[in-house]
Amino acid sequence: MNANAVRLVEMLTPRAGGPENNRALRRIYYLRDCPHYRARMRQAKPEKDGDGDFVVPGYGGLFTLAFASAGATRAFFDALDVAKGPSLGAETTLAQPYVQTAFPRKRAWAARYGLDEAIVRCSIGVEVEVLERVFGVAMEAAEEYFADSPGDDAEH
Repeated sequence: MNANAVRLVEMLTPRAGGPENNRALRRIYYLRDCPHYRARMRQAKPEKDGDGDFVVPGYGGLFTLAFASAGATRAFFDALDVAKGPSLGAETTLAQPYVQTAFPRKRAWAARYGLDEAIVRCSIGVEVEVLERVFGVAMEAAEEYFADSPGDDAEH
């Protein structure tokens, strides 16, 4: 899951840039890019120990995609061919429109803290063979929507 998430983040990063670059995907939030997390991350071990500890620690399988518009978010989410809903440690990839599912009655409150309805939280699983294709197809849908409707429900 760690390796799959890193692979997807690296695949999606060149497509991010926000509305100032006329891109549908504004930003990717991933622990690898958080200096506070890296500073506290467990050190790699030379080999796996008898307790089953990881040889190389990872950043987890969770990342968040922040889109430039709610419409681009919907286009991505609708085209993303993975299970939909929150993850509680599943080994399959899941995606959820985070604010709509985590704060359905507190959207204005969430927005005050920088959480808008144009984000999708992804919990990456083990289906390595299909993930790049599936996320690529969904990004194409978001980019196509954004290119056709650049002023539609613009930046949040």
